[in-house]
Amino acid sequence: MALLVEGLQVLLWLVLLLLFAAGLYPQMRKIAPVWAVPFSLNGGLLLFTAISWYCGLVHLPLHLAAIPFVLLVGWQVVTRQYRQNDYTADLSYLVAGAAAFLLLLEFRFLTPMISTSEKFMDHAILASIMRTPVVPPLDPWFAGGSMNIYYYLGHWMMGALGVVTSIPSTVVFNLILPTVFALTVINLLALGRLIVPRLPWLPVLLLGLPDPDFLVRIVSGQELHHVFWESSRVISGAIDEYPLFSYLWGDAHAHVMAQFNQAFLLLLLAFCWYRWSTLSTRSRLLVCGLLTLSLGSMAPMNSWDVLVYGPLTVGVGVLLTLHNEEGSIKDRIAHILRRGIRSPGPLLWLAVGVPAAAALLYLPFYLMMETAGTMGLFFIGGAAHPPSGVVPFLLFHGIFFVLLLLVLVPDIRARPYLLLIAVPVALAGYPAAAVALVPLVYLVTRKEYEPAGIFAAAGLLLVVLCEFMYLESTFITTSSFRMNTVFKLYWAAWLLIGAGTLALVGSVAASRLSYPFLSPIRRRGLIAVVLVLLLVTPPCLGLDFDAHLFYQPHKGGAYTLDGSAYLIYDHPADAAAIAFLRNRSDIPCIIEAAKNEHSYYSRVSSFTGIPTEVGWLFNEYLWRGNPDNWYFQRMGDIRRIYESPDDAVPLMNRYGCQYLYVGPLEGETYNLSLPHTGLTPVYSENGVMIFSTTRSTTKSAT
Repeated sequence: MALLVEGLQVLLWLVLLLLFAAGLYPQMRKIAPVWAVPFSLNGGLLLFTAISWYCGLVHLPLHLAAIPFVLLVGWQVVTRQYRQNDYTADLSYLVAGAAAFLLLLEFRFLTPMISTSEKFMDHAILASIMRTPVVPPLDPWFAGGSMNIYYYLGHWMMGALGVVTSIPSTVVFNLILPTVFALTVINLLALGRLIVPRLPWLPVLLLGLPDPDFLVRIVSGQELHHVFWESSRVISGAIDEYPLFSYLWGDAHAHVMAQFNQAFLLLLLAFCWYRWSTLSTRSRLLVCGLLTLSLGSMAPMNSWDVLVYGPLTVGVGVLLTLHNEEGSIKDRIAHILRRGIRSPGPLLWLAVGVPAAAALLYLPFYLMMETAGTMGLFFIGGAAHPPSGVVPFLLFHGIFFVLLLLVLVPDIRARPYLLLIAVPVALAGYPAAAVALVPLVYLVTRKEYEPAGIFAAAGLLLVVLCEFMYLESTFITTSSFRMNTVFKLYWAAWLLIGAGTLALVGSVAASRLSYPFLSPIRRRGLIAVVLVLLLVTPPCLGLDFDAHLFYQPHKGGAYTLDGSAYLIYDHPADAAAIAFLRNRSDIPCIIEAAKNEHSYYSRVSSFTGIPTEVGWLFNEYLWRGNPDNWYFQRMGDIRRIYESPDDAVPLMNRYGCQYLYVGPLEGETYNLSLPHTGLTPVYSENGVMIFSTTRSTTKSAT
């Protein structure tokens, strides 16, 4: 019965996504018949997210955000805008997206547990949004605070879908990555169809490729669990995740949730490059609207992305303007200046209009932000802040670098002297940067630009910059001074370099190869075989229930999409109490044990979304900074609540926390001594007690 309910929930989730797409589809079909599905799916979801976010801002029900799509679809049905056409291209996108969704859903179904790594944090934000869908969302790990200290729009997007569909947050959590993965696959397939139509699936491969370090460790015989983890920590003192690792690891983290939007922006920029001159003014407005939704969502979804894709959008606008002119570079620039604004081209549309509109789209988000942010831009060099070594650098980027250099062989033969640019950089102590500069220089100095080369060059520029500078933040130690810089920029670089390189490889291969053996029927058969093999892979990996890819399933052995189901077997006392709390909507705050991050602590606030006095301390430190203003005070106050009877109720009132959770973890952490008066038990079962305090006023925490 539980599986049937979850199956219906998955179906409802997909129907809602298709509703959003259907609302935009007829208009997208007029602009780009071959790319109408990816334009509609991504544009519809991003538009729903924006509408729902503004509903939360003015405290309106999020269900209202779905009404415009219902009305739009109804009107388009009445006006017969869903006409019969050739839907071959549409079907290929839907099949690829469905297969990708099912593939990731199987992995989440096999290992659904919200545990380990940062899953507690991601679910805490998601559950808080779904419990109290207001903007800015309440911070579940800092009573009296809000999430205006973190980029949360990805969590909001998925939480809003959960609110509208009434799916529990613990199930929504396991629908996030399948959804993001499916949209990313669709976008990369569409990008391939645009850039290299004979081999459109090539860019999709970047999602399934490991880094070379993974292959080295597999050959050396390491266990798969360690192979994946260590291969995402190749660069010394940094995190260097790649898509295959991140999707299988299962954290619904901001950078992963944002990947579909990054790929969508690349698709839109490439579409503008190839189709801009053929678009009407109305079509250009609609495409720029999609670009605005995509670029505007980046900072609230994963702020690092806008540092990459904002300049990329401007750069493509400038290059496309030059590309559309004739003559030398000097003549092209002169003609553009003479024309001015009388005939606005992509320079004004893409390089000026879209970034300006994107900044305005979520302007209230920026005005509300109070994050600790970064502490400045610093340069790398010397013994204390060394750049990357060549070997670890190639153990991460090597596959794409080798492919890119093979593509650039004709360029290197024509101008071998450009190789010398790497010599002074290597001698200056930046060998990894010297390696990356070689393909970058050859791409930049090509006579003609095209999207694949632009994207690859942008990714190479990112990794070069990571060798010379970093953004210093609270997330820093002597050995990990650029951890977050490498983490976030390498993630974007993998997509840019991978998509660009694989598209360039496809262009070369398509010009030299023929496919007499691949008739349409055989091609479809081959695709069917590949899809079947992919879909049976997760069950095959999980045939031995005690030998899963990353971590053990719960003891009960029942597969599910409910990320909290394992609590029934591993923490039965907490499971029942948490279920009780999730059914209560009148609890503003609850006190629970707080100690270490990346542990079982803060489990009540994480699984319920109810704010607690303070949760995972390091995460709050990263977001808020200034630990002297709150860290010791809040930690000390929690201990006093559990250990000092005279202080318990006054301190609970101070933080606006009416409820006190006392379970096995609290007993292990504190010397419990609770007051005899002032606390009323409202729950008592299996060693867990929940108390409530009655007061006439509530004071806000400082």
